[in-house]
This record gives sequence, structure tokens and C-alpha cells, in this order.
Amino acid sequence: MALSSSVQISTKVAGRELLTSGVVHFEGEHQVAVTIDDLKFVFEFKRDDGNPRYVGRLEGDVLYFELYNHKNSLGEGLLAPLDIAQLNSRALSFTYFTNTVNAEMNSRRFEYAFYLDEVK
Repeated sequence: MALSSSVQISTKVAGRELLTSGVVHFEGEHQVAVTIDDLKFVFEFKRDDGNPRYVGRLEGDVLYFELYNHKNSLGEGLLAPLDIAQLNSRALSFTYFTNTVNAEMNSRRFEYAFYLDEVK
């Protein structure tokens, strides 16, 4: 059955509207870039001697998230939405989760979701 182009679908979680989500598979040291209107977000996977963590940094008009030591095959990430910007006078937040499929090849599955808070 084909859906009509007039069908609208929306998803809400804990009072937040799901704006977009995705799953990306890759090997190696790649960046994942997501652009929403004129907002650009880049996720970078990095390794050091520390624990798994994320660090955000703003460079020009790009918000980078450095995801350190995310190598768990069962997965790890940020499941509670983190407010990161404003979009159309609403808070924009995101969550992510990643699984390392093969540590030697640094192959992974990366899931992300962006949300807008409720209209007030």
C-alpha cells in the first residue's frame, strides 16, 4: 500500500518531538556530519587513555562532538536528550548511541536522534 503525499507522521518522546534520526555504518576514522537548516553538527570518534566520554566544541558555525573511547560492542552513548541549540525558538536536543562491531577495523554503527522541545 502506497502512502499518500499528504500523510504526516510525528513521533514524541517525553514531551519532545523527534525532528530527525538516523543510523550510519562505517569503518575507520570518519566524521558524521548532520545539518539541520543552517545548523551543522559533526561527530568525531577519537581514542585516548581515558574513559568513554563526549566533549563539545564550537568552531565558527559548526558544533563538534568528540566521542572518546566508544568501543563497547554492546553499545554506549547519551540516551538522555542534551540541549544544544535553538531552532525556531525551540530547544534542539540530541541523543546518540554507538556499537563497535570490530575494534581492529574500527567499524561501528552510530545512531543519532534530534528533538525539539514542546511549543510553549
